[in-house]
Amino acid sequence: MAPVQGSLEGPVSPLRPPPYNPGPNPVETPFSVLKHRHLPNRAFGSADHVGETLRRVWGGLVRRKDGITRITAREWAVL
Repeated sequence: MAPVQGSLEGPVSPLRPPPYNPGPNPVETPFSVLKHRHLPNRAFGSADHVGETLRRVWGGLVRRKDGITRITAREWAVL
């Protein structure tokens, strides 16, 4: 990539974001928990069975006082 000329002395190169990494994204965590802890290697009889399982597990996370907060907290993001 060719440098971009800016108001600073010398060439300025734009910074590109790194490849996608779900680690820093707390939104990814609940889905990872569902997928790896509650749905791995399971055969469901129907789409309704999948929906019932997801509702039960998600409901359990939401009912806990710290359910979602606990799994989405990032030590480096504490203010």
